[in-house]
Amino acid sequence: MRDVVVTDCVRTAVGKMNGSLSEYDEQILAAVVMKEVLRRSRIEPDDVDEVIFGHVKMNTYPMNLARYGWLQAELPEGVPGYTLHRACSSGSQSIFDACQVIGCGDADVILAGGADKCVEAGCSIAGGHTINDDEPKYGLSVSGFVALDRMLANSGAHVGDVLLLTKAIGSGIITTAIKGELVEQDEAGPMFDSMRTLNEAPIRLAEGLELHGCTDITGFGLIGHACEMAEGSGVQIELTSGAVPLFDQVLDMARLGIIPAGAYRNQDFFGPRVAADEGLEPGMLDTLYDPQTSGGLLIAAPAADVDELACRLHAEGRIAAVVGRVCELVPGGPAVRVVR
Repeated sequence: MRDVVVTDCVRTAVGKMNGSLSEYDEQILAAVVMKEVLRRSRIEPDDVDEVIFGHVKMNTYPMNLARYGWLQAELPEGVPGYTLHRACSSGSQSIFDACQVIGCGDADVILAGGADKCVEAGCSIAGGHTINDDEPKYGLSVSGFVALDRMLANSGAHVGDVLLLTKAIGSGIITTAIKGELVEQDEAGPMFDSMRTLNEAPIRLAEGLELHGCTDITGFGLIGHACEMAEGSGVQIELTSGAVPLFDQVLDMARLGIIPAGAYRNQDFFGPRVAADEGLEPGMLDTLYDPQTSGGLLIAAPAADVDELACRLHAEGRIAAVVGRVCELVPGGPAVRVVR
């Protein structure tokens, strides 16, 4: 552990609780505090690695005040920040947390990135806990409400629907290749950009269109989630492998056997319900079983609506690929058929 020095401290009065600062927005107060502590400690904004901000928890204010205040203070945009909400002692606890981060020699960008994505998604981080481990881990458990008349299930596909995929496939294979030092991180920029992109656009742009079913493509891979959609809807799904968008170098790595363990587990579990044509491109079947991190959506809808949604997505520079169709289920037949 490195030595940690506290250079200065600044806080506001209690604020809205007693009315003395009731006319000032919390963002403004946060910005004033941040500017003042830098001025007093004679630290340049560009030297700040991370912002950890203590805040008395209030029901009326949004999630990440540290990030809002930092930007309101017109300080460098790339600096991560997160807020520690507590009914009391939030300031002292934020100092303890900062000391731990600095002492370990690690500014924790993971927390800030997750908080920023929650802001983008319009949800609040209400609490959490920390574990010490050799490998960093970050997860979110999301709860909330859904309008039942707008809910899309993975069990609503109709015979005759067309299937639209909204992100490329292969993140599990590429991240495995990066760990094995076969692919450089800077070569995988488009994959990381995709993983950082929320799935809000396809649903937002589908306003006024008829969608029958939808599933995200995550740990079960494209085939696994298609299998769940097929079985939940009582249909057969035909995937056209050649139409599936892939990240660069995915098939090359798959042919070398750079396959994550999750892909083999997916194949063991879903394989008995899947039929694949002979002559698929080498490595393709493994890729379609590849578990995805922050994958796209697989949407089942009438052909005309899929065409319109694809046009809207392309107009925003987003991926929209027709990758298959929904067919009648043949008794005793597979849930998913993969064709060239």
